[in-house]
Amino acid sequence: MIKGSRDSIVLFIRLILFWMVAFFIERLVATLYFFNKLPSKSFFAILEIFSNSLRLDLSMAAYLISLPLVATFIFRLVNMKHWTKRFLLIYQIV
Repeated sequence: MIKGSRDSIVLFIRLILFWMVAFFIERLVATLYFFNKLPSKSFFAILEIFSNSLRLDLSMAAYLISLPLVATFIFRLVNMKHWTKRFLLIYQIV
């Protein structure tokens, strides 16, 4: 039971990290694309863009993994653990 719980925790930490990296890359591409339109092109102004968005990215990542977290809990509760990976794969694709 503890091993399965530990695996689930690691899985959800990996999901949060995946979304955080995806949001970082998206923000980096957007910043480079709109670089000429930035009011201040200093390094600290660009760093401020990324630091201010960190809380928003964390909250969005939490929203995105909330449904898989509940589904994983339900699948484990009704002893259908084999559906967890399939559900997560479909959810991530969608």
